[in-house]
Amino acid sequence: MSFIKLLKKNILQLDINTLLYVFFLLITTSFFFFDSFRSVQTLFSLLVSLAILSRRKLQFATILLPLFLIVLFINGIKILNIENYGLVGAASPSGLNILIFFSCLITEKPSFIYKIFNFYLKIFIFMNSFSIFYYINILFGWGAAYEIINLAGRGFIYRNYSNLAIFTDYTIYDFGSFTISRLGGMFEEPGMLATYAGILLVADIIVFPNRKFTKFMLVTFGILSLSLAFAIFLFFIGIYYLFNAKLNSKKTLKKIIISLILIILITRLVIPEEIRIAYEIHLLNRLEIQDGQLAGDNRSIYQDTFESYFQRANVVQLAFGNGIGSNIQSQQASYASYHRFFYEMGFIGFSLLLIYPIYFLVYIPLITKKIRYLPLTVVCGLSLYQRPDFLSAHYFILYAIILFVLGKRYKFNILN
Repeated sequence: MSFIKLLKKNILQLDINTLLYVFFLLITTSFFFFDSFRSVQTLFSLLVSLAILSRRKLQFATILLPLFLIVLFINGIKILNIENYGLVGAASPSGLNILIFFSCLITEKPSFIYKIFNFYLKIFIFMNSFSIFYYINILFGWGAAYEIINLAGRGFIYRNYSNLAIFTDYTIYDFGSFTISRLGGMFEEPGMLATYAGILLVADIIVFPNRKFTKFMLVTFGILSLSLAFAIFLFFIGIYYLFNAKLNSKKTLKKIIISLILIILITRLVIPEEIRIAYEIHLLNRLEIQDGQLAGDNRSIYQDTFESYFQRANVVQLAFGNGIGSNIQSQQASYASYHRFFYEMGFIGFSLLLIYPIYFLVYIPLITKKIRYLPLTVVCGLSLYQRPDFLSAHYFILYAIILFVLGKRYKFNILN
């Protein structure tokens, strides 16, 4: 059965509860076509979360307390900085959609959570799969039609292929007979596609360990994005498979080693030299250590700016930050790493934010003695450095999956 027919069959089996959850995940995914109306997107996601809540019995789990405090903190700081937000902006609740979503999600049955994830993942793959065709089209210069677009005042030019895929123009390079591009799927930059692919790949391995096609597609997205972050994801995922193969079966370990040898041979003997050189320049060379750090670390540029801010900021700013969203508004900030949270939420808010990554990605695997999963979970936490979006829906569905797959015997209290 083809993937499209299988997807159609699965959609027909959806009930209203599943649709609402999946729709929330889709509406909070940063697809490029949401770029021009982010505020409407946020409002709509809040309405969807309220629709989910209306069909659930309101419950409060102790595990929700940190998220409740984070949301309360975020909105409190907005009020303190009301001159920057205005009355309407300060009164608009930030993070409430995620709080409601996660509050409802963890009260669902595990099988239902896996079902939600399964449908979302298949839709995500389907929507981004068209970009592979255009990637190949660019690679061989077949000349598919596109239009030039800009996204919400960013200084980048994008090639928009029939609203099915976009490519950042500066990530397209000519190498002899071929044109190498960085796959961005339906996202404004390749790194964003890679981050989604990495998080979803980890969740897919945990929930559906024996499924192959979805993993193949997610790995394809990540590799073609030429993302350093995804390369690190693959490294940790490789450790996970090698560790478990050694524990479970020498035969499995042998298959993995043979597969790696075949990949190396195909890379050297089948792939044209020009393509191989392009990948070595734009990915492998970024993994080299230069002056004590990764050559491809494009987040180190924020360190000097942050140190300058750290010296001039007052005690209140350092403790409480400048308010959610202020990083984007400030020309002196615009951090794309963990510095963003220090700037927006201060030391107190950043400390609150770290509770969930530490709890779900480190503590649960350790307390439940599922240490073999640590390479998978820890690598998701490392994305704090590359793309700090721990308050996004795809992280929270990963947290729910970890809670019910890894921590199924770990008790937590629910107060009616």
